Amino acid sequence: MGDVSEDAPTPETRTYALENRTESVLLDGGPAMGTVIPETAPVQAVPNTQNQYVHVNDRPVLVEPGSRKIIHIYE
Repeated sequence: MGDVSEDAPTPETRTYALENRTESVLLDGGPAMGTVIPETAPVQAVPNTQNQYVHVNDRPVLVEPGSRKIIHIYE
């Protein structure tokens, strides 16, 4: 599951999101592509990229800057 476009995250982004845990956001039904992360949940920037991430139900996900939509879910 996840993005397979040209904008797909790099292995370095994956490693960073996995190794740098955030406070987990609890969402009913778990993370899903396109779900908007609540404004109250802090998302974190991946250094040297435009990517942002947060953990949802203990799973790291990438979110689109600005809209806060989930654009990639790490397994």
